[in-house]
Amino acid sequence: MWTDFAVQDLTKLREYIAKDSIKNANIMFEEILISTKDLSRFPKKGRVIPNINKDFYREYFVSTFRVMYKIEEESVFIAGVFHMSRDFKSNDLLERK
Repeated sequence: MWTDFAVQDLTKLREYIAKDSIKNANIMFEEILISTKDLSRFPKKGRVIPNINKDFYREYFVSTFRVMYKIEEESVFIAGVFHMSRDFKSNDLLERK
């Protein structure tokens, strides 16, 4: 399940890339969406996020983007999509509800 914050991240990412190439924006958008399809079956697909270091917060990479998610019981919530060049701080994710 995608959180509102993650949907906003993905929308902004698509808009930003589309400034240079609508085709590339759509490709990246689809790649990220497709990459999340198997998370409910394989919730530990990603690694533990190093600066959070809690087993239920995980991430994996799609091109130059970090897809971050939280495992809660039987559910997986996509919490955010961040560019790898961004100076990510744990509060960027932990403050999202």
